[in-house]
Parts: sequence; C-alpha cells; structure tokens
Amino acid sequence: MSRSLTEAKVLRKLDIPDFRHLTKDKVVSFVSMLPQMDPEVAKRALEQFPAFAETNLAIVSCLKDSLGTIVSGNAGNMAEFNARCHEALSALEAELKREDLTDEGRKMVIDGIMGIIGAIGQKDSENKEFLSDLFSGLLRYSAIALVILAAPLGLKLSRSMGG
Repeated sequence: MSRSLTEAKVLRKLDIPDFRHLTKDKVVSFVSMLPQMDPEVAKRALEQFPAFAETNLAIVSCLKDSLGTIVSGNAGNMAEFNARCHEALSALEAELKREDLTDEGRKMVIDGIMGIIGAIGQKDSENKEFLSDLFSGLLRYSAIALVILAAPLGLKLSRSMGG
C-alpha cells in the first residue's frame, strides 16, 4: 500500500495550519487518510492532537445518543403499526362471525387476515434488519476509533520493549 501522504499534504487537505487545529468535524476526514499516511506522520499528528481520544469518545457518545433517539422513535412506530394491524384483525374476526357471510366473503376475510399477518412478519423482519444495520455502523465506527486510539500506544510500547 502506498503511503504517499506527508504531513504537509495532510494539513493542506484538512485546511489547517497544524494538527493542534484538528477539530471534531475534521477528525473523520483525518481518520480516512490514515491508511495513506506514513506511520510517523500519523503518530506526530496524534501527538499534536491531545484531545483525539476525547473527541472520538464524544463522537461515539453522540452516535449512541442519536441511535437511542432513532431506536425509541422506531419502537413507537412499530407499536403504532402493530396496534393498527391488531385493530384490522379484530375487525376481520368480527366479520368472520357474521352469520350472513357468504363462502366467497369468508374467503376474502381470511385472505385479508393472512395478508395482515404476512405484513406484520415482513415489518418485523425489516425492523430487525434496520436495527442490525444501525448497531453494526456504530460498532464499526467504535472499532475504528479504538484501533486508531490504540495505534500510538502500540508504537510507544514496541519502542519501549526494544522493538
């Protein structure tokens, strides 16, 4: 892999005079450039940005809070959807109890019940996939942040151990 980004190039791309001016909104851009940086450049950058760990933790915390809001809203939407489906099922069950319902009418009501049951299952699957994607995204970002935060410690540890 080519490590072509020098300190000057990284600073120019981030539009900052030095790494002490690295802000929370530029951290994501900085992180995306790490694989193309010389390890020494990355290490010097991280040393100049002492709040990097705190910034990453703050970003993860904001993501967690946002996910909490999304999950709460999603739970409300799912509860509303399920309530409407159960109302429709109750109405269809009442239709089935009618004595004057024809065989054709009975078949239509049963088809309606089966359609609602299928919609509930489909919505549940979509909801689980949605939540899984949200949590996977948070997990990926957290893992990347952890690796980036641990990288300078690993470099210092290997040097102190004579590596």
